Amino acid sequence: SVTSYSWSRVDLDQLLCIRIEEIPHCRWSSGFRINQDGSFHVTMRGASDLSYFVRVEVTLIDATYHVVISGTARVPPPFKIENLSQSIPVTFFQKNIPDVSKRRELKPSQTVPYAWDDTILKEPKLLLAVADGEQRAYDIETKGEKEPLKYENYIYIAAERSKSSNVRSVRATQRRLGHGSASDEFVLDVPQGKAVLFKRREPN
Repeated sequence: SVTSYSWSRVDLDQLLCIRIEEIPHCRWSSGFRINQDGSFHVTMRGASDLSYFVRVEVTLIDATYHVVISGTARVPPPFKIENLSQSIPVTFFQKNIPDVSKRRELKPSQTVPYAWDDTILKEPKLLLAVADGEQRAYDIETKGEKEPLKYENYIYIAAERSKSSNVRSVRATQRRLGHGSASDEFVLDVPQGKAVLFKRREPN
């Protein structure tokens, strides 16, 4: 369908927001400009914060800006984010957007399409964060290898009481910080920086 449009309030920012009525609980997109030539993707969020994309093309014809909104079958979203790790979920979101509902967790071995939530921010960057690790901003508009995203992954030697005897078994354990329970485990510790002690493991 085709319709004519003009701003009802010239004193407000001239930014257009859209949403897809057929999608339940679809939220309005961030505002985007329609007073200059260009083409870009617009992101909307639905239930469970799932992302939906449309393609927007703006063209000036005979002193009138023509805005064409279409699907993404012909031109898919510009980015694809892959989590190639085997066990580490990664949270990603656009930098300088305080709305936490636009943050999404990417599970291990998961791949999702992506487009900027806010198309008018200058020098947009993507923030990646790992639980028990660091958060880093990346320029994904340029190709090439980026700085690695690091996280803590502790390996410790633990001993636990055998269920069938009083003998304690020693084993090597690898566990991410903040996961698991202390139970009846004992670990090697250096509380004063000198002597090595065998003590009950504390949570976290």
